[in-house]
Amino acid sequence: MWFGPGSMTLTRGNAAIIDRSPELHLFVRDHERNRYEGPFACVDVEQVQALNKGTREAALVFVLQRVTATEAGEFSAVEPGATSRRPVVRQPIKAGEMPTVSAAGLPADPEQRRLRLEKALQSHREIVETLADVFARSGAACSEDSNSYDLLVEWPDGTALLVEAKSLNGPLGQRVRLAIGQLFEYRYRVRSDLGVTPQLAIATNRQIADPWLVEYLTRELGMMLITVVPAGVFATGDWAESLTRRVPALVTQSHRWPL
Repeated sequence: MWFGPGSMTLTRGNAAIIDRSPELHLFVRDHERNRYEGPFACVDVEQVQALNKGTREAALVFVLQRVTATEAGEFSAVEPGATSRRPVVRQPIKAGEMPTVSAAGLPADPEQRRLRLEKALQSHREIVETLADVFARSGAACSEDSNSYDLLVEWPDGTALLVEAKSLNGPLGQRVRLAIGQLFEYRYRVRSDLGVTPQLAIATNRQIADPWLVEYLTRELGMMLITVVPAGVFATGDWAESLTRRVPALVTQSHRWPL
């Protein structure tokens, strides 16, 4: 059970569960008292469907694992303000295989923890796998990197597309701003580590309908917007028309398309 309208998202209080892991101190209600269970680490997060005041919404289930005080200290042994810089590595996308996160493999850096857990969300994975299938059928090679980008699409002629997937179940502005920052960082890293300079795209599971935001992303920033919905895969932006000639399954639409 949770409070507030809409589906649960990895923001605010929910994000704090990941950010503060493994220094999570669990208390369990026992009759009239709260019983302290000790320190725990968040090792996984699952997205499920549940009823919220009679409405079916997406809920987050946090999987906790008990840790010792020593293990908690080892998890947290990261310099304040430091960010990990792991080399970008192409990894094949395996359809139907959800990324798994174990206590031993969960990064100490809160930013990397949140990134790794977001990639494990079912709605996020569905966007990535749908697009990988669509682009692969056009002759492109598709890869992901668990420590950075969601989807890198590379065609034999050297053309490349870097996609950041965002399930828009939370505040739109916050999710889009996060995607913008990630894409520019990942393009720099892909260019320096792999020698590829890709076009940029944000892929979502529902339409971004605000005209000013569409114009800002596509015209000002030169990005492409891709919407993955049951009706199909739709794209908008200056590069969308040329991309649809490569990818027949992709439909070019203006930001006013009906979905």
